[in-house]
Amino acid sequence: MPCRMSGSHRLLAGVLAGTLACAHAPPATTPPAPARAASSASGASGAAARPARERPAMVACPWPTAAATADASRESSAPTPAGVVEPPRARIPDCAPPGWTPPAELRRFTPPALPTDRPKPIVDDYLRYVVTAPPADIVERFRLDTTFYRKYADATGYPILGSAKVSDAAIAIVRDQVNFMLGHRPDVRDSMIAHGGRVVVMAETEYTMDVPEQRSWTVPKYLDPRLTPQERARYYEPGGLGSMSAEGYWNPRARGMGGTLTTCAEENVLGFYRTRYWGTNICVHEFSHAIMGAGIGNADPAWFQAIVDAYKHAKATCLRTAFGYAGNTFNEYWAGGVEWYVGNGGRDRAGLKAEDSTLYSLVSRLIPERTRVPATANVAARPRDEMERWVREHNPEWWAREQQREQQREQQRQSARAASHDSTASRPTDSTPACVPRAQPAK
Repeated sequence: MPCRMSGSHRLLAGVLAGTLACAHAPPATTPPAPARAASSASGASGAAARPARERPAMVACPWPTAAATADASRESSAPTPAGVVEPPRARIPDCAPPGWTPPAELRRFTPPALPTDRPKPIVDDYLRYVVTAPPADIVERFRLDTTFYRKYADATGYPILGSAKVSDAAIAIVRDQVNFMLGHRPDVRDSMIAHGGRVVVMAETEYTMDVPEQRSWTVPKYLDPRLTPQERARYYEPGGLGSMSAEGYWNPRARGMGGTLTTCAEENVLGFYRTRYWGTNICVHEFSHAIMGAGIGNADPAWFQAIVDAYKHAKATCLRTAFGYAGNTFNEYWAGGVEWYVGNGGRDRAGLKAEDSTLYSLVSRLIPERTRVPATANVAARPRDEMERWVREHNPEWWAREQQREQQREQQRQSARAASHDSTASRPTDSTPACVPRAQPAK
């Protein structure tokens, strides 16, 4: 009596037969890779054709099936899609043994139960993970006053510091700013780090002379090149610098200082409404000074000199990039250009290129044209009306109260102007002289 084969035996016999057939068959040739699409008329006609990428061969079905044969023939004869560099394969054919049928119900995935007793993850709170106490090597290198400095973040080797009063969010945002601004010039970053560069974020209740490294500052002398022409003109007048204490001059003067030690203000970084420098980013401005001095000046002196020369040309030709405060020194010219380039106040980068293409080119050597400092790292990288709309939409009740207070302040200002009208009517008004382009020396 002949032996009846079970289903599993028939499946095994089919696989064996197919394998033996493949072993005695002539070796199959791998179909040639699809040719690349022809270059368009606008492309470089003389460019050498790049070789097609080698792709793994299709696995042959161990048993003959009509569907597999038809699908394989369709793939080998399929035309190359126009404009596709690496055209995808045709659908991989199904290959099931004779007599096989799929089960009525497919196996499902059941998520495993999570353990109820386990330690916290390494990153339990992102800000607390990023912002830590200053490490021992940073404390030793900069001789930090650890009674003041309690917070630290690492911007790819560049220290970001602050006291316990500063929010973790402000420290983390400044870290992101530094990373974005220096990410494409590691030579500049390394030079700044080697020369002791660091950023200190001041809390809203802290001021310039609260920073330990700046507590010994004195009032600048009359001939100090850092003074603006206006400060020097009024130096010995009542209320001028000659009558000020160090705290009286430095603390109200600014909410940030540039240099190897750069300082900036928490309220500006976080975008508190109508605080000083609202609508711009003082940290971007001040850190630009550090980049030019400790970074570019040491890593690429020719680039530094090109900035100085561009400033002289902009002053001589009355470009907007060298007018007002930005025209005081080449340092302010550079920092103003960086602010414009990264979009402070929502300004378009194309506007800088149209106004001063030389400065645009010099800044793009630091931050490439296609790189943006996103709003997550610079809240001022949007128009001021957009920032005010965000405040209004997220604080509707406060906004209504603020509008009432603003109306009262405006009434007070109008009353004050009316009261002082008679005393100022005969006083000559200050006016900024128009810029007159100077003749350029012959080359």
